This record gives sequence, structure tokens and C-alpha cells, in this order.
Amino acid sequence: IGGGAFNGCISLTSITIPDSVTSIGHCAFMGCTSLTSITIPDRVKEIGWNAFSGCSSLTSITIPDSVTSIGEKAFSGCTSLTSITIPKSVRGIGEEAFYGCKALKKFTILNPETKLGKEVFGGFPEELYDSSPDITVQMSSSDLIKYVKFNKLSTEIQAKIVMTHKGKLMNQYYSKNITDKRANEIAQVMISLLNEKTTSKECDAVISFMIEFRNVLSDDSVNMLFDTLNAIPEGKKALKKCKLTNSDSIRNYIDETNDKKTTKKSDDADKSINVPATASLNGLKFVVTGDLERFPDRNDFKSFIEACGGKLIGSVSSKTNYLITNDPDSGTVKNQKAKELGVKVISEDEFFKMLEESK
Repeated sequence: IGGGAFNGCISLTSITIPDSVTSIGHCAFMGCTSLTSITIPDRVKEIGWNAFSGCSSLTSITIPDSVTSIGEKAFSGCTSLTSITIPKSVRGIGEEAFYGCKALKKFTILNPETKLGKEVFGGFPEELYDSSPDITVQMSSSDLIKYVKFNKLSTEIQAKIVMTHKGKLMNQYYSKNITDKRANEIAQVMISLLNEKTTSKECDAVISFMIEFRNVLSDDSVNMLFDTLNAIPEGKKALKKCKLTNSDSIRNYIDETNDKKTTKKSDDADKSINVPATASLNGLKFVVTGDLERFPDRNDFKSFIEACGGKLIGSVSSKTNYLITNDPDSGTVKNQKAKELGVKVISEDEFFKMLEESK
């Protein structure tokens, strides 16, 4: 089915797709607001970007085991969709694929190795974050924070999340929201997870964990973590890289770097809020793709732009003034569309520089 084949057919209520169809093109059924259900044939391998975007009456859809990829914003704005199961065959789900599906109550991903694009879960209700805990490995930071915030996760899953995300989540959420007891319990689980196959990134994450929780980890936890790291290849390298020779050096390292880290946080805070009161983005429309360093939560950035008089929109069009991204060479649909339309692409730093100059 070609791109835009049924785009905007607002009176279309149902459709039978022949078994011979192998792909559903971009925007194929976009804006078919009366379409209530659809069954995808078993031979379809790809669902294109925006394929069913804006199908606000769509209540159910069956994705067959033949599908290997779901494009960006494929089901965004399907506000009546209540549940969906992603089969094991799907290797990747594009950015914002299910953004704004506010009626979803159950979302199951059968393959925890399925690669997730940015903000796949954006706009979901809180109660949705109770399925597929193994998928946390692929979640963006904002989705992950929501997942952790709204679920009573086991200590083992929390430890795996910490090791996978190298302290990113801790710095944004865990350090303010877990008890001293739970931090030490996570440390004990980490000790059991560390082995000869542990990667260098995971070892770095364990060290980051010890630094982050310097004031609450017991001596036993620090000693055992150090000894376990020092007994495995990548752990020994990670300790050497950080010039940590024993558990005492970890305490000293933490004490020595604490002031620097505090100063850096203060500098970053000053930098992020040091915007002239007269700064104005009046009339300017922005689109974001990928993660932002200063605003991990996209909604916070939206509020910030609106406070400055601008507007953050979901997709690139001829009316877009700027696309903000820290990865201009990525192949996202938004980047491609910006190039096609000649929309100016700027980095996060360039955005704040522009804001400073707008006074």
C-alpha cells in the first residue's frame, strides 16, 4: 500500500487488506478518523511512518508475527486504542510511534530486545507503565523515569536499570526517591550480578552508583562492591581508570569530587536559567528530535518555550522555523523532513544562544 494511499479518508470505517500486501507505506491511513479496526495480513513486514497517525476512532489493531518494524508516529494520536501487543518479530519501533494514545491500558512487548525510538511511550497515562519490565533497557530517559515512578519494581529490576543506564536515572530520580535501605539492597543485587561477562559500561555504572550514594551506602556495601569489581576483568579496568585502589579510595574520591560536582551542577543551573527577562520567541515554531541535556522531559521544554512566547509542535512542516537536535546527522523522519523543506536545524546550545540574543 503506497504512501498516503488513503490519507484523510475521514468517512472510511473499515477496510479489508489483501493477503498479498507486504508493506503499509507512510501516511497510508493517516487521518482516517472513522476507521475503527483493522487486521494486518500475515505477510506485511513493515508499517511505515505515520501509517495510522490520527486514526482517532481506531480501538483495536492486530499486528502479525511477520512485522519487523513500526515506523515513527505510526499510531500517534490513536486516542481510542486501548491495548496492543508487539510480537517478537518486531526489531524496532520508531520515534513517537504511540505518542498521545491516551486510552491505552495495556501495552505488551514480547521481545525485550526490540529497539525503541525516542518518546515511543510519550503521552501515555500513568497506569500504562506496568508492562514488559525488561524493555526498560531500551527506554528513553523520560519514559524510564515515568516507568520507575509509577511502579513498585523489584530490587533486582532497579539494579538492572541502574547498571544499564549508568546513573542517568539515579541522577534524575533515584537519588531523591529511594531509601537508604533500598540503596544498600540494590548494591547487594549488583554484587550478585557482576561476573566475568559484565561489560565496561556496566562496571562504570556500578562505580557511578557508589559515588552517587556516597552518604547512604554502608561500609560493607562499598567494600563488597569494590572487591567484586576488582575480581573481574572489566571491573579492574574501570577501577584503574578512575584511579581507585581500594574501598577507602572510593570514599576519598567521592569526597574530593563532591565539591566539583556540586559546582558543576550550580554552573549548569546558572547557565540554563540565565536567560534575559526580555528574551522572546514570539511567533516562532520549534520541533525537537532526540534527547535534550537540559530538558530530559519534553513537556518541561514545551512549557519553557511557551513561557518565552514560542510554540513546540510535534512534526516538521513548512511552517516550522527550527528543528532542535543534538544529533543532526541522525536519519530520523524529522531530520529528513527538515532537509526536504529547508527548515533550519540547530543544536540545543544554539537554541539557548539564540534565546540570549533575542533580548
